[in-house]
Amino acid sequence: MNFFLKKLYRFFLTVLFLNFPWNLIQGKATSVELHELIVTDDRHLSQGKIGSPHSQGFINSDKIKRGQSQSLTQALSKEKGLSTEMACAFCGTKPLSINGLKGEHTTLLIDGLDLSSSLSNFYGADLIPLNTIDTIEVYRGSGLSQTAPQSMGGTLNIVTRDILTNTFESRFTLSQEKDQKISLLTTKKISPDSGVLLGLDVTQSPSVDGDNNLISETPHQHIQSFTTKYKKKINEDDFSFRLTLGNKKNKGGSLQHLDLSHPPSPLITADDFIERDVRNRLINQSDENKVSDYIQIDRVEFTTEYNKVISAISNIKFSLGGAQQNQISIYSHGFDYKNFEKIFTGKLEFLQKINDSHLIKIGFDGKTHTSHSESKVLYDLNQFIRDDMSYQSLAGFIQNTWYINSFNELSLALRYDQLSTHWIHFNKDLNRSIFAPRLSYLHSHNPFYTSRISMGLGYRSPLINYETEHGLSHDGFLLDIQHLEKAKSLVYSISRQSSFNYLELSAHLTNVENMSYGVDRNFMGLPTLFINSEENYLLSVYDISYSHQINKNWVIESFFESFHYPLGYKQKLPVAAIESRLSLTSTFDWKKWKASQKIVMIGERDLSPYGYADHFNIAPSDNPFDSSFGTEGQDQKLQKAPQFFVFDLSFERTFSTNFNVTFSILNVFDYTQTKQKDSPLTWHQHGNHFHLDNFHIWGPQRGRQFYISLNLTH
Repeated sequence: MNFFLKKLYRFFLTVLFLNFPWNLIQGKATSVELHELIVTDDRHLSQGKIGSPHSQGFINSDKIKRGQSQSLTQALSKEKGLSTEMACAFCGTKPLSINGLKGEHTTLLIDGLDLSSSLSNFYGADLIPLNTIDTIEVYRGSGLSQTAPQSMGGTLNIVTRDILTNTFESRFTLSQEKDQKISLLTTKKISPDSGVLLGLDVTQSPSVDGDNNLISETPHQHIQSFTTKYKKKINEDDFSFRLTLGNKKNKGGSLQHLDLSHPPSPLITADDFIERDVRNRLINQSDENKVSDYIQIDRVEFTTEYNKVISAISNIKFSLGGAQQNQISIYSHGFDYKNFEKIFTGKLEFLQKINDSHLIKIGFDGKTHTSHSESKVLYDLNQFIRDDMSYQSLAGFIQNTWYINSFNELSLALRYDQLSTHWIHFNKDLNRSIFAPRLSYLHSHNPFYTSRISMGLGYRSPLINYETEHGLSHDGFLLDIQHLEKAKSLVYSISRQSSFNYLELSAHLTNVENMSYGVDRNFMGLPTLFINSEENYLLSVYDISYSHQINKNWVIESFFESFHYPLGYKQKLPVAAIESRLSLTSTFDWKKWKASQKIVMIGERDLSPYGYADHFNIAPSDNPFDSSFGTEGQDQKLQKAPQFFVFDLSFERTFSTNFNVTFSILNVFDYTQTKQKDSPLTWHQHGNHFHLDNFHIWGPQRGRQFYISLNLTH
């Protein structure tokens, strides 16, 4: 702990030096907002004089379009404090991570409602259609999340588009690798007080085989979704209803994009590869189903909201939502898995402006979540215990935002939650209640400098199942979970804003307690045992952001961030995490042209603490006449990930008020992990045997891509 306190002390000394108000000495004047600043105001009823105390990432739809993002995880992958590293090159799962915490520690909201789970986020986040997103709000840390549920790492809130005018938007995107995206959206005012939105989004991304061994490094992916939203204004009140239907298919491993109906039998072995080496091709290509994963997701989701204006200083909002997600999976590890999940959630909020200084929010929310699974191999054949579970949460919260004066603003929130988790066939329960205090404070030093500090408690009931613990199939699992997972966060930032510059330095500390993990007992022939860790893990992230408006047409934005993880925490992550990242973005508008360039540099990493020391290219043979004879794997996979950078270019040409064309080149210099002679495919030493996995991941899997997009609006 003292080590981290010393680092934090040095960090703040640097902050104070860099942020000394030299502008006052030089006599520089007023400040204005810059292009795409990351601070927004979420107050509804106040006339606040300064910004919100919640330092919040803010990603709008224009930024998503410029990045040629094909999915939500891709749109978030290069944003400050966020990562969406692929955790399996066969199935293509990409957990959403905030501040380096695991994906299940991120709370994902849609229009303020919690319709997600650790299971649905495993694959389902990309079913959120990009064309219906207005903004993505990013709250890093539980303190900034205020009244949001759980929020161990933080919260992502997807704000869907409003219905303001009659519009029509279409976007057709193609790449040289046959990536395709069709996006159609229309909003129609039915009357002066009501309107409807209709949206269709279809995306197809082909698999990639960079090392030409006929086994893909990324799966073939097909996503389609349809959204309708209705909104009506009733005097001063608002009513809205949204329905989204989505389907997703991931087909990894085989380049034939197989629609599998049953798992492979027998399983793949080292003898199926030429020279037992994963860098080589299969001896018999008819065995390609042995290295294939098939994932199909069908999801139906709805939200409804009624906002009642009681008076000029108070309102009440009622929100209700539900989701049903069905998953069918076939895995190369030799098992099938079907899951049927239902989620219902509701929230009631009352906002009251007490006076010019105080805004009170009082509310209640609840959530029910049931999960039922089926498997011929796991349950019918191997007689493992089913992972069916039910979860309930009932909470109340209160928040007081106090505008102390023109220089100080304080937001205090307290959330009380009762959580009940029941693993039906394990006959195991975890029933706990918790108080979660959260605080955000803003101090404006002068017209240029602002400090923000937040702290709070996040929590989570570990909803363990076969899917979220991906690859867990050898001997089943047992549960001995006794505690809720908790995370105490502390965030400090100081920013300087002038007419043409914005500078922010911040530190994010998160202390994770009772983290659940599986004790691997496979070498003893026993099921994996899930327990709470007795060790606490202090994670820290330090970052600096700088934006500069060179002139009215040209803006540059940049950030550098450094992540620090304890050794014990690294050992429990599914893949190697990003430890340092530098991002430089330049956006230039000139007449009918818009150009954007982005460079993202990832620092080198030691991969062995993440469990990569057990990854090998060549599996041992029990034949004494083979060169690979023995009990140890040969030709260990790369253990030191090199520093690398990815450079993206985008050019947009406007031909009329209704039509423009965008041409983009992603990963201009074609840098991939396989070009460094290190593919994600690996023989993984597991106890006293080796099996094939596809999660030796540290770098880009997709090379250079050329995109052209035709955009028509009306």
